[in-house]
Amino acid sequence: MRALYVVTDTATYGLSDASLRKAVRRIREQLSMRDPVSADQPGTQPTKPQVALLAFPSCPEPSGSTLVVFGPNFSGAFDSIGEQSTDIVKGPITGICLISGAATNPSNQFVQEPYSHVTYVPLALDDWRKLAHVAGLTRQLLGPKDSGSRDFKDVTILAEASTFGFGLCDRSVDPNGNRLITDPQVQAAEQLCHDARMVYFPASIADLRDEVQHQKDEARRDARNPLHIDLPDDSAAAADASRKWQ
Repeated sequence: MRALYVVTDTATYGLSDASLRKAVRRIREQLSMRDPVSADQPGTQPTKPQVALLAFPSCPEPSGSTLVVFGPNFSGAFDSIGEQSTDIVKGPITGICLISGAATNPSNQFVQEPYSHVTYVPLALDDWRKLAHVAGLTRQLLGPKDSGSRDFKDVTILAEASTFGFGLCDRSVDPNGNRLITDPQVQAAEQLCHDARMVYFPASIADLRDEVQHQKDEARRDARNPLHIDLPDDSAAAADASRKWQ
């Protein structure tokens, strides 16, 4: 049997601290209930359920003392986990391993520096590596350019606006001037960000579209019924008419 605790996170606030603490408290209680079987008595059956933390190959301490977290979904939530790591790493839990397939900011790897109990395992390509692939493909499609020209001046990048860092084309160096990624292809990504035209669309654009559609529907209803008199719902009326004809 597997127990999976779901804790929500947002790009601006981070992980829900109250939900995370409650989940960790419950996990810690379950771990304290386990009944280890003595190695000297291999035939002995445990009297309590055997509880252990989920392990992941890339996470440290495969013996089961590291809390595996499948997340966060947003790069802006990493610090919130690190800030709570001191309260989480207690008793049987000796570390936290973050496994994210959605967060792509290259600075995420530095969460391990201020928070020694936190390990980060990325499953997705970070933004700079993705941009490097786009730059290589663009050069193949556009062909070689003259030396000194802007290779990507005819390129427009449509990207989601970010509430974290500098968006898609974030800084490729840390505050000390060291490169975040020691990859020569990153230079092509930097040039792509420098030359290309950036067009950002709002985050959660689907929610915005839904709200606009809702406002339009309300306006239509107000136009048909300016006095706001309670009228039978159109779908209910259609259903009644259908039943009468059957």
